[in-house]
Amino acid sequence: MACQSGQTEVPQCHIDTAKDAFARDQPMTTDLHPGTFFADPNYLDSLPYIAKILICAIQDSGDHPNNPALCHHQSDRALDQYRQTGDEDLLTIAFAMEAMALWYVPAVHPGRGKSNHHLGLLYQTKWEKGKVQTDLDESVRHYKLAMEFADEDDAVLCEWACDVAFVSWKHWEFTKLDSDKEDASLFFDCAIGLAGEQPSRARHLSNKGEFLYLTMSGSDSERVMSLTESIESHDEAVEFCDAHPDLSSQQFAPYGMIYRNAAKAYIGRFRIAKKATDGDKGISLYEKALAQETPGNQSWQRFTAELANAYNLRFEVSGDPEQGEKACELWREAITSDPTSIKPRVNLAEFYRCKSEKCVDRGATEDLLDQALKLASDAINVLPPGHSEAGLVFRCFAAIYCSLYEASGELSLIDRAVEYGRKATQAPDHDDMWDCHRLLAQLLSTRYERLQKPEDMRDCVSAASRAFSMCPVDSLEGQGQCVWIMGKATRAEYDGSRKTELLTQAIVGFSQAEQLIRNDSPSKALVLNDLGNAYVQLFGHEARPEHLEKGIDAYKEALSVLQRLHGTDRHPDILMVNTALGYVMVQRFIHWRAEADVESAVKYCRRSLLGMDRHHPRHALRVGNLSAALQLRFQSKRNMDDLRETQNLLTEVLDGSVPLSDGVKTMLATVMGNTYQLSYGVTEQAIDLENAIDYYTRAVAVGGAAAAPLRGMALNHKAACLQLLAMSTGELANFETCAKAYEESQRLLGKEDPVYWVPVMKHADLLYAMYELKLGSDFKEHARHALDKYDYVANLKIISPAIRITAACRAAELSSRVLQDRAKARDDILISLYLLPEAILMHATRLEQLKFVRQYESVPSMVAALSIDAGDPASTVIPRLEAGRAFIWDRVQGRETQLNEIEAVDPALADRFRTLQQRVTQQSRAGSLSGDLDLASVTADDANRMQRQHDSDAYRQVLGEIRALPGFQSFLRIPDTTTDLQAYAADAPIVFINCSDYRSDALIITKDEVYTLPLPSFTLSKVKHWGQRFLQAREGLGIPESQAWALNTYNLVMKWLWEAAAQPVLTSINWNRYECGPFGKPRIIWVSTGWISVLPIHAAGDFFESSPSLSESSVPRCVHDIAASSYTNSLKSLEFTRSNAERMDSQPSAAPVALLAAMATTPGLGPEGDLAVEAEIATIKDTLSPVFAVNVLNQPTSKSIKAALPASTIAHFACHAVADSKDPSQSAILLEDSQTRPPPFCTRTILNLVLKTCNLVYLSACESGANKDMLLLDEGIHIAGGFHIAGVPHVLSTLWKVQDSVSAELAGLFYGLLVESGRDVVDFGRAPFAFHEAVGVMRRRGVHPMLWGPFVHSGP
Repeated sequence: MACQSGQTEVPQCHIDTAKDAFARDQPMTTDLHPGTFFADPNYLDSLPYIAKILICAIQDSGDHPNNPALCHHQSDRALDQYRQTGDEDLLTIAFAMEAMALWYVPAVHPGRGKSNHHLGLLYQTKWEKGKVQTDLDESVRHYKLAMEFADEDDAVLCEWACDVAFVSWKHWEFTKLDSDKEDASLFFDCAIGLAGEQPSRARHLSNKGEFLYLTMSGSDSERVMSLTESIESHDEAVEFCDAHPDLSSQQFAPYGMIYRNAAKAYIGRFRIAKKATDGDKGISLYEKALAQETPGNQSWQRFTAELANAYNLRFEVSGDPEQGEKACELWREAITSDPTSIKPRVNLAEFYRCKSEKCVDRGATEDLLDQALKLASDAINVLPPGHSEAGLVFRCFAAIYCSLYEASGELSLIDRAVEYGRKATQAPDHDDMWDCHRLLAQLLSTRYERLQKPEDMRDCVSAASRAFSMCPVDSLEGQGQCVWIMGKATRAEYDGSRKTELLTQAIVGFSQAEQLIRNDSPSKALVLNDLGNAYVQLFGHEARPEHLEKGIDAYKEALSVLQRLHGTDRHPDILMVNTALGYVMVQRFIHWRAEADVESAVKYCRRSLLGMDRHHPRHALRVGNLSAALQLRFQSKRNMDDLRETQNLLTEVLDGSVPLSDGVKTMLATVMGNTYQLSYGVTEQAIDLENAIDYYTRAVAVGGAAAAPLRGMALNHKAACLQLLAMSTGELANFETCAKAYEESQRLLGKEDPVYWVPVMKHADLLYAMYELKLGSDFKEHARHALDKYDYVANLKIISPAIRITAACRAAELSSRVLQDRAKARDDILISLYLLPEAILMHATRLEQLKFVRQYESVPSMVAALSIDAGDPASTVIPRLEAGRAFIWDRVQGRETQLNEIEAVDPALADRFRTLQQRVTQQSRAGSLSGDLDLASVTADDANRMQRQHDSDAYRQVLGEIRALPGFQSFLRIPDTTTDLQAYAADAPIVFINCSDYRSDALIITKDEVYTLPLPSFTLSKVKHWGQRFLQAREGLGIPESQAWALNTYNLVMKWLWEAAAQPVLTSINWNRYECGPFGKPRIIWVSTGWISVLPIHAAGDFFESSPSLSESSVPRCVHDIAASSYTNSLKSLEFTRSNAERMDSQPSAAPVALLAAMATTPGLGPEGDLAVEAEIATIKDTLSPVFAVNVLNQPTSKSIKAALPASTIAHFACHAVADSKDPSQSAILLEDSQTRPPPFCTRTILNLVLKTCNLVYLSACESGANKDMLLLDEGIHIAGGFHIAGVPHVLSTLWKVQDSVSAELAGLFYGLLVESGRDVVDFGRAPFAFHEAVGVMRRRGVHPMLWGPFVHSGP
């Protein structure tokens, strides 16, 4: 049968007759759909000539029982001819003849099943050509009808069942319906059962196993389950083949293919589960498969390539080079067997390329890539035009050129990679076409990073989208790769626009990709690295600490994956993640200035260069990163070796022969300029400044593809150097040149850039300097412009709190002095106040926190002064003053009663608060962040800092949640209402004295009112003058020849202090509203703010007149004449000590103990340090014995003191103490073991004690209440403060060195007045009054004011 042209048409009368016959003779079954084939009146007209002739002839012959068989025979012939020629008319004829057979076949005719099967085969053939789902639907239906009405033997039915299974499987690929998959499995089982022990049984078992292998999906564990089921079927097939070695035939039992399919399943499970036994079994089965084939034939070639891939997988998993070499031998053997083969060449080339990426040695990398390129070129040379594997070859070429570019940085190589990537996507369609589009997107993204061409970004996004749309829906790995590339494209687009929404989109993409890509895939680590980078970049915009933490987590997981995959610290990907970690630590240091962060940054940046050849394209970038880290460390530690190392590193790169991109040139020249600028700050040599300006000029002049932000920052640094030059000359023209440079820098950066604020802040500083120097005719205009810029920076939430605080302080100054806008000045300085707690909490150790506090020690006093200046009432000002002071007290545990109340309302919230507070108040942490943190590249210190930051953020969040609860607004806060403040002063007025550059005032709380008292004579300049004289007098007191001068100077200072501050304050208070204490005087509480921590206001007075009589009519001439003074560090600490006192009073000790610690001799001080303590201790013991069990410890150690204190009610120390001016937390009581460092009984040790029963500590020791750090006067960090934090309500201490005899006498007098005769319980509320009276006795005995002045009481 053949379709020939030129034939005449069948006469219409014959056609009409046939149509009438079909209309008359309706189908005898329902196997054909109504309205199809001959039920369609136009169908016969549409058929080819031969079909019409055959149909008309058969109809004309009349009703004959053999007609169905004849029609079936003609259909079968037409199908055979179609397969030989591809003539579509023949397939149409086959359909028509088989439809006619089914039209006339009776329901019980034996040919009904055969005709349905044949029609199913025709529909399957048509579907395979056109992929129209309705054709596949009909194929399934007719195959199933064939099985239902078949009258065939088991051998035929076995094959038919297999046909149903196959098309049901293909139907499932369209629909993903479980029912289709179940049908396929059911009919495969049917075929296996019908095969019995015939040779075809092995084939059908293998088919089912292959079906299970190719339809697996879901998670790794689900895939392993499917593969295990597949392997069970394959194992049975292999067992049959092994038991019947002589039954092999290509048609019924193709043993080679059966062994190969089983091998695929084992290798598939090995790929996921990594069990070596699966890999061994798979390879042995591939070798069996090869033994069944003739070397060189198509199957042999295919199986050889797959066996090579299996060996390669074993190599990738185990790292055993022998496995890799076996793979290469097989690929070479395949190439030798068939010189025209494509895939073996491509696979071997890809093997060499992948191996090159793991090489550290540059020469080895180049050799491997040269071999890969030669193999790919050979594949091109043997590739016939239009070959189906052209895309595979082009994709291989593109990947090799990309690797060559990564190794050398030569721009032409990435261009070639893109060229071949495009060819791969334009090649004949194949199953992996999606991956060609994915690779092209990756290549375009890489080139965009280098050249910043918009068209590359546009094409990249298009290619990535195309890849995703083409990727098989059941390929999670492939989908993950596509989503990853789209994320990279989005982030690259962000690099050009700096729009944060693009970063957020990229993070979403990377997160999705990370979930889709397998845990054992190298791509997993790369995706995680990109995710970490995106989070860190987002941190640059939003300054949210959790972004840095998420970035660190991503890098940590990336390292974990890489360490499992590679056995060296020098693998390129591990070096890359170290680079990222170095950058993160740089960011942390810049933001919070923790010194340990910059050390980590240098460490990670050094690791990123391990073994890297200087010709590597990323070598220059990493040198730049290390240089930046070294510069930051220099700024922190001032070690010139860091700058010298930086200069050497950068000179080698900038002046070397390795080509650099425009962006890298700009960046490195900028970093080199920074190095010389920093050097100038130390050497002040003009040549350093000139070199800095020269390198910045080079950086700006690079142009080309260098991003505007890079040039903007280089110009910013150049402007900073010009500013130094301008400051040295004082010429207006130089300042104006500098200002223009800052303006251009801001323009290049743009407001979207996260470092835009840097030139803004620098420009503001320049304008401020021009205002200060009064340059130009309208120099105040400079101040107004500076103010605008400071306002911008102060309100920019993405930057370091320290920078914002500085900007806000400057803005407040200019608002007050230039604009004379008091309200705005107040609002500006409040920004600083609100930022202080956050800025302090971000530092790693208390020493670093206190270092930060020193930098901004003037902020609280500025806040108070400008608030008062703006007209705010004292009741508003005092909480603000408190909020910026006494940071140590802010970390003291809150009132237990409030916590109990919170626990009743929200137990979980109370528990979270307790846990976080313990972490935040903990002095240091030991160990790592978590038990699973075992990464070599993340140190325990780094982890601890990350956890500290996390805890601090969480602590503030929980505080906010608590304060949002009804009734808890003031939790761990100063009450913000006048009534609450007045409650503090129910028993004694409370006085703050605030002194600043702006103004000085007393803020006074009484039971009736809260008010402000201006102190015009208490100016900051005078305070500093008299404060220095006081400090000189203190020092002179210990020098015999200077004692007379010291005593006279002291009296002068006290007279000024009385007249300027103390007398106005005391006169303003209505004392009639307060009851007198047991010795006839009321009480006053001074809050130790600023210089009042240095100047002893309790001792202020005019002592040049003779001592006044103590009659009621006498005019008071000193504070001591009017009231008994006590000190508190803050209202918060006052509340804390009061709550402790109330608790102890309500739960008095049944057996009170007095601990008396005596150090007659002090190790390290020599004989001149000996103390005559015996008489003092004996007197005290006699006084206290009637009420207390006295525990005397002579020459105690810190261990014995710490053991005795928790059980003591009173503790008296007769010994030496020393105040540390560099670190007040190291101020210490000197005991028998005090020569160790750090001192074992220092403030830091004391404040960590838990003293629940100790009511009073008497420190008969020099400087025990003193803080010598002049920049930490608000912090209350001294020995006495340590005891308060430990829980002691009343502490008696000294502010400077005291005479032993005076100290001993005063202590005896105090205890005698404290213990009331006839009472067996001590009222510790008498302590401040008893102490005041004891001092009064000393005064009446004629003791000089400077000798009784250092003794103070602090507490409730």
